[in-house]
Order: sequence, then C-alpha cells, then structure tokens
Amino acid sequence: MRNTPAPDGYAESPPRTAGKTETPADPLAAYEMPPEHAKVLVDLLNETRRALDPDYAMSLSRSEQAALEHFYSTRTALLESITSGNSQPLPVSASVRAWPDISDCRSQQKVLKRILGASPGVIIAEAHWMRSSKRLLSDHPETLRRLGVDTLYLEHLQTIHQSDLDRHHQTGRMSPALSRFLAQQDAGHMTDVRHRGGFLTLVKEAQRAGIRVVALDLMTSYNLRGASFADAGNQDETALRVRVFNAVAAQRIAHDQRLRATQRTTPTGTARRWIALMGNSHAGSFNGIAGVADRLGVPSVRMEDAGEDQRALHAGFDPGRTVQPRALVTGGDVQCDYLVKVPCPGYSGARTAEPCTAAEARVARQLRVAMGHCSADLRSAGSYRLVEIEPGQHALVHRSGKGELVAQRIVQVPGGGVRLQLAEEAHPGRWKHMDRPFPDLLKLKAALDMLLDEAPPASPAGATRSAAIV
Repeated sequence: MRNTPAPDGYAESPPRTAGKTETPADPLAAYEMPPEHAKVLVDLLNETRRALDPDYAMSLSRSEQAALEHFYSTRTALLESITSGNSQPLPVSASVRAWPDISDCRSQQKVLKRILGASPGVIIAEAHWMRSSKRLLSDHPETLRRLGVDTLYLEHLQTIHQSDLDRHHQTGRMSPALSRFLAQQDAGHMTDVRHRGGFLTLVKEAQRAGIRVVALDLMTSYNLRGASFADAGNQDETALRVRVFNAVAAQRIAHDQRLRATQRTTPTGTARRWIALMGNSHAGSFNGIAGVADRLGVPSVRMEDAGEDQRALHAGFDPGRTVQPRALVTGGDVQCDYLVKVPCPGYSGARTAEPCTAAEARVARQLRVAMGHCSADLRSAGSYRLVEIEPGQHALVHRSGKGELVAQRIVQVPGGGVRLQLAEEAHPGRWKHMDRPFPDLLKLKAALDMLLDEAPPASPAGATRSAAIV
C-alpha cells in the first residue's frame, strides 16, 4: 500500500494499550437509522419507491411521520459531515500508482492473483448491467479462497440489510426481504440473470464460498432524492451520489478492516484479502474526482463485457473512457488503474478502447487532470490554455465548437522542437496549420493565438480551488 495519508483513516491504526485492544468507534454510527424507524421506512418503500422523496405527498400515520422526520434530519447531518472537511472530494492525482502489470494475464484467475499479491484489497468497477464484473467473483470461489479473500463489500446494500446478510452467511438461508431487495436490484439495473450476472446470484455464491458480504451503503446515503449540499447549490443527483457514496464507502471499508486487524490470517493461514464491487463512477476517478480506491490506497479494476469477436481476455492499464449522456445514464469521464475486457456470448455493445500500457494510462490521466483544472475558466468555444502536466511537459486544453473540453498533448520532436499531438476529434481542415513541428513552445503558442483565444490567467483563489477541490 502507498505510504500516503488516507483521508478516511484507512492507513491509521487504532491506539493500543498494553494487554488491551480498544475497539475503534464506527464513524458512521451517527448516521444509521434506529431499528424502529428503519422498519417503518422499509415498509413504506415496499409500498412505493418514492416514499423517501420529500416532494411525494402521501398519507402518513404518526409513527411514519416520526420515522420520515428522523430520516431527513439524519441525512442532513450526514451531508453536513461530508462537507465539514474530513470527507471532502479529492482531486485526481496526475500520477499513476506503481501497481504490477497484468497485460500478460490470460485468465481472470491470474488477474486476481497478480493484483491481490500486491494489495490487501481491490475495488472492482462496473456498469451495473454488465455481467463480467459479477462473474469475476461468482465463477472463481476456489481462487478467491486460496488468495485469502474473506470479505466482499457491495454497493446498494445498506446497513439495514446487514443482519440478514450475516444470517445468510452463517446459515445459508436468505430472508425473503433480502432476496426481494436483490431481485429488485437485478430488475432495476437490468442485469443478465440468465448468465449468472446478477446481484442475487453473486450474494448466494459468496455464501457458498465462505465469503462474508458487507453492505457499503446507509439508508441515508442511498436515498438522496431531494437532498443537496449547502456548498454545492443545485448539484445534480449523480454528482451528489458520487460525493456521498465515495465518503461513506471508504469509511465503511476502513472501519471494517480495522475491526479485523487482529485477525490477519484466515483459518488456513492465508493473509486476509477483500474485494469491493461498485459502479464505475465510484471506484476510480470520475469527472475529476478521486474514487474510493484512491481514498484507501488500493487498486481499482474496471471490468467490461466484450463481444464474441474478442476471443480472449484482454487486460492492462486503463486508458479511461468518456461516457456520453443518454436516457437513464449520466455522462462523464471514468478511469481506473486497470481495465479488463472479458468476451461475453451475446454481447453486442459498442467497441471501446483497449487496455493500454502504464505510460499511456499516465498520459491519459494527466490530460484528464488538466481538463479538470481548466474547465471553469474555459467557458466559451475557442478559448484555450496551455497546461504544464509535469515538469517540461505541456498540453493544450480548449473548448471546442460543440462546447466540449478537448485536451491535446504537446510532445518533443526528435532533433529538437515540439509538436501538437492532435486529438482524434480535431477537424483536419481547421487544425491543418498546427499539424507540423515548431521550434519551441513560444512559436507553437503564437500559431495557436491565430486559431484560438487564450483564456485569462485564473485568479489565485480560482487556481487553488481547481487544484484542490474539483
């Protein structure tokens, strides 16, 4: 693990006294719902999914009104704690951590072995409807056991489900309430249950493998309709969810691992390992915000289904991906440490970028960080800024005619000089006079000034803000 501070306390050990180990306090306990209120709210949610939406009018009993009021006040307290400074959204680092190369791994088992040989845990990122991410875990129980994986952390499941999860782990009997919730998740995310690509199958297979499942969400972090941050104005629901869940999930994993720190090995003597499964927008970077993996100092792996024309597993570092917004999907830029593409029979989605080298992933990350730092200042089409992405290395970031931010790297030319590495979307006619070497950066900038308008320098306050809080 990296020797860097963990914002949510993962790297810190609880104080110890001679002959006595203190149980660390749960940092999320104050934001749990009391059992009597939780039961009332679950019953309401079974009646209508909008029960916790403050804009939804419904007839309530006195106990239901009391439970709702407690929920709203507790949720407000959670959001206030996240904006207090301890769980501020972290900007993405331009550097890529030195995790081992997996490009020679030709099976999912080898991927797991390579990554978990270098880290006590790993976060698997997915588009929830894809099957490869869940089957990575449910299809390889023996491999997971040999590697010492004894805990699976899951998004969507909430602490109100934990007693049912623990009972299922111990007895193999799943409660109707837990089964119904997991089935609802499969239906809502349109998972591929026919090919064992659903949440219900995953939880059952984890139990058969002897792996405990831990809920990552709170009822107050999962139900955010009508909520907002006091410091963020009318933040859209996706951005709100990313910020809240990333803080909560990191604290949940960190606390649970501190509790298990006294049990460093499994009964077979293998070092304990853990895996977490969550959406793409939470694991690695999303729209310039660092994910749960960065908070905990562990690697993230973005899993993608691939068409049958890809005959073998492709693994390597993640170049990132820009997801265009569409119905039910909020767009954004995602990038994890690794990308693994798995052939899936019947998959017919669009082709996406292949895994890349560590150097290529680093450049992609640098360009995304550069765009994040400039986005607020490049407001009009045709505005640009040159950004130093590392000492002596620069990039051009500009706002295109379509209103999109585009980053293009400036590379050194053999024999001296620099050249703009044109992006794929650069219009060949408009950028024709830039497609050549320049003696130095000043000459390149002079040519740029004939094509684009340089944005004025950011104010000191703005510069600090863009570098520290995206």
